[in-house]
Amino acid sequence: MFKKTQKYLLLNYPLLWNIKILPIGLTILGLNLLFFFFGYISGKIDFQETSYYYYSSFRNMDLLYFIAGFTSVLTFIIWLIFYLKNNAFKSFYPKKSISLYYEWILIFILVSANALYCFSYNQGIVLRRQNQVSYKQFVKGVNILDKIRILIPKSETSYDEPDVANPNNEHKDSVVASLLNYPESESFSFRSFFFADSTNLNTVRQWLIEDKKDSIKLLIQQYLDLQKKHNLETNLTADKWFDLIYHYPDFPINPQNHIEREKPVYEYSNKHVYYVQYNNLINGYQKINDNCLENSLSKTEQLLRTTLYISLFISIALFSFRVTSGKSWLISLVVAGLLIFIFGIAVAFFDILFNYDDEFIIIMLVISFWYGLFIIMIIYLANLILNHLPKRKSPVILNLSIWLIPILPLILYYTKFVDKSIFRNYPNLFFWINLIFVNIIFFFLMKPIKKLRALPEE
Repeated sequence: MFKKTQKYLLLNYPLLWNIKILPIGLTILGLNLLFFFFGYISGKIDFQETSYYYYSSFRNMDLLYFIAGFTSVLTFIIWLIFYLKNNAFKSFYPKKSISLYYEWILIFILVSANALYCFSYNQGIVLRRQNQVSYKQFVKGVNILDKIRILIPKSETSYDEPDVANPNNEHKDSVVASLLNYPESESFSFRSFFFADSTNLNTVRQWLIEDKKDSIKLLIQQYLDLQKKHNLETNLTADKWFDLIYHYPDFPINPQNHIEREKPVYEYSNKHVYYVQYNNLINGYQKINDNCLENSLSKTEQLLRTTLYISLFISIALFSFRVTSGKSWLISLVVAGLLIFIFGIAVAFFDILFNYDDEFIIIMLVISFWYGLFIIMIIYLANLILNHLPKRKSPVILNLSIWLIPILPLILYYTKFVDKSIFRNYPNLFFWINLIFVNIIFFFLMKPIKKLRALPEE
């Protein structure tokens, strides 16, 4: 079946056969599904871990990302071996301009798909964690954790710090005094990376001050239910917890009502230790937040955009090799490196010599040089085509021109020449527009490339 399909493509769609669309397409699809599966399997959150930076978990994830990257490179090399065997364009085989454009599009698609293994693995992790805890459950859980943390008295927190507002240390060991005058340590704050409302702590403080027992009891029960949902243990009941900490109006703190934030790893011989597994929940919910929820769309789009741009540059470099030659391509690479080096030295020299304080001058130098160089090269190539002159060094100039096409808009963006306020609400819009722009330019570029190929050598 496979051989018959390949023979059919050879006779009817030689471009698809030459680019090995069937074997490479099936291979890439299978590998993406495989890495997505690996990500889904490894994406389960273990609430038994008390540290977010759990060594074995990160080691395994880093290893799989490395394997995904290595697989991408290996697959690309194997595909190149077969793809570069035949080149109808260099053999002067009759080839339409649109066919040349289709070839580049197919190269771009295959290279992009082959570079998506890390993305597929990451999306598997995201999907597994989103299925484990929904967005609605996440927000509810975060708010509970943000509120409950000031009801877990422990010696490492600010509960037993003296009231700095009272030089006589009045109510020294008082929860209310500490909460009113000595904010909880930021090391336990979710506000820097969670969606929790910043008023949560003040809300619980007011409950304590106003003696709202029912609200405190409900919060404790909600927290214990959250622990139970994730199969975490505690030796406290809601009533026992409440009796330990709730002594209105001063709420004194002493060693008898300290509560550990994680399960002790060994038994204490001389005293009974109360514990909850608060740190476990922090670890689990922070993982969900970092991988799935906080700016998850932005992170996913950024990863996809980076992959597509890397694939774009690779596909353009490969296409330029196909339409010129290996020698011209290598010369072009050396020339590009020299241009970057010389320009960098020149900018540094002018900056030192004239001591430019105005960033705008440097920006204009960058834009003038690269855009001026591109215009000069386009005029040179157009002159060769219109006057049917010999090729000379046109393949090298063609390569440099092609490579600059996707870079020129990025120069405007990163030098802040473009007003970014247009893209303030849509930070990725510029990059997607540039991607579309490159595709349009390449569509109109194929005919001139064919004409350059047809020019005499001398």
